[in-house]
Amino acid sequence: MLNNRSWTMLVLACAALLLPLSAPAYARSAPVTREQLLDRIQIEDMMTEYYSLLNGYSVHDVAEYFTENAVFIANGARIEGRAAIQNLYSSGGDPRVVEGNKYTMILSNPRISVRGATATMDCIWTGYLLENVYTAPRLVEQGTEHTEFTKRNGVWMITSRTITHLGGNPDVPARRD
Repeated sequence: MLNNRSWTMLVLACAALLLPLSAPAYARSAPVTREQLLDRIQIEDMMTEYYSLLNGYSVHDVAEYFTENAVFIANGARIEGRAAIQNLYSSGGDPRVVEGNKYTMILSNPRISVRGATATMDCIWTGYLLENVYTAPRLVEQGTEHTEFTKRNGVWMITSRTITHLGGNPDVPARRD
């Protein structure tokens, strides 16, 4: 016959054996449907294209990726509206990037979650500068991004983009809230 202490030990031992069986359920995402998978691919392709516009010396039109009332936040500097976001990109580039060198922006580890006509993406971005063909590229900035999307007329658009520089922060000409 088991005493109270023995029963307690038996219950704790059983609980300890069952705990690892339930842990993966908390760490994993829900299964993805075919529609969600297609949406995730479209979002990742769109953001890869967006990041490719940030490469090089020239300024590009990024407004088409944002909704009319989108919000862009960089280390607390808040820019509201598609026109204001485009103005930020058109107001001048990073002073480290000059004609003749090559700047490459890389998007990595995207974690995209789709819920109907809305989605979010968390990722890491890294900027490399290649000053000439004789030296190795150097890392000039890196950070994280949280972006929210909406699907309108079958096209994914950015509603909110928050970037946080972890190193190599260039000045962002915008007001702080």
